[in-house]
Amino acid sequence: MPVVIKPYSYFEGAVQSLEFHIDDGTRATVGVIARGGDWDFGVANRSEQITVTSGRITGVDQKVYRTGDTLVFKKGEHIRFNTAGPVSYLCRYGK
Repeated sequence: MPVVIKPYSYFEGAVQSLEFHIDDGTRATVGVIARGGDWDFGVANRSEQITVTSGRITGVDQKVYRTGDTLVFKKGEHIRFNTAGPVSYLCRYGK
């Protein structure tokens, strides 16, 4: 099966990601948030697990997620969080 990588850009280029499929067919993205800010990605149309690979993300509950931590959003939940500076992440999508 050919490798397909699809780029995405949000918030005037401040958030960039690359979509790919892992071996079991699950959709995933790796990305970078270039600066601090309040980020609102809307309502999840499937579950999303965002693992921080560098930097920090603060959830709406004020919990701080650091390198290795994973934020979980269920289908129908609003995806919102804050960053104080640059962040990199891996996001895995469910059904």
